[in-house]
Amino acid sequence: MNKHLVHITINAIRSFIGPLSMFIVSYVVVNFYNKDLWGEFVVELLFVNLIAHFLKWGNKDYLLRSFSKKPAKIQTLFYQNLFVRGLFLLPAFLIIVVFNLDLNKAFLIFLWVLGLFIYQSAESLIIYSKKFTIQVIAEVVGLIFIIVFFTINEVVSTTNLIQMFVVSTWIKSLIILFRFFS
Repeated sequence: MNKHLVHITINAIRSFIGPLSMFIVSYVVVNFYNKDLWGEFVVELLFVNLIAHFLKWGNKDYLLRSFSKKPAKIQTLFYQNLFVRGLFLLPAFLIIVVFNLDLNKAFLIFLWVLGLFIYQSAESLIIYSKKFTIQVIAEVVGLIFIIVFFTINEVVSTTNLIQMFVVSTWIKSLIILFRFFS
């Protein structure tokens, strides 16, 4: 099979598996637990994704252009961008605390945002190096964790779902970190 076609196929799978995981989670929660539970959780999910979206700005497109112009400086460019965007983690934490009166929940949400920050930061490296398989592996392992979570938990709450996403996101982030930063 053509190497270019393999990259396209794996990239398509990489793009599809995240939304598929979210569909599976929503389907399981709505059909096997409670629609109201999903509604409560979606508020947290949207909040986290909004913050992660702001933290992601200036990452992928900027870095891909920069990597193409200065391939010898990939490491420097990556870390400079990571540091600058990382400065926004403190305001993100403060926003999370302000909107969550429960400090334990705020801490969990911040861990989730931090995991997403790390995971999304590596996307430019994945795309530039065409190492799509590692992200597919990370997503599959994250999905397996979610399936195991639902298998062993009879009762699920909003906090449980947040914890599940925190752990799943960190598992995916650690797989990516291990691949690119070992």
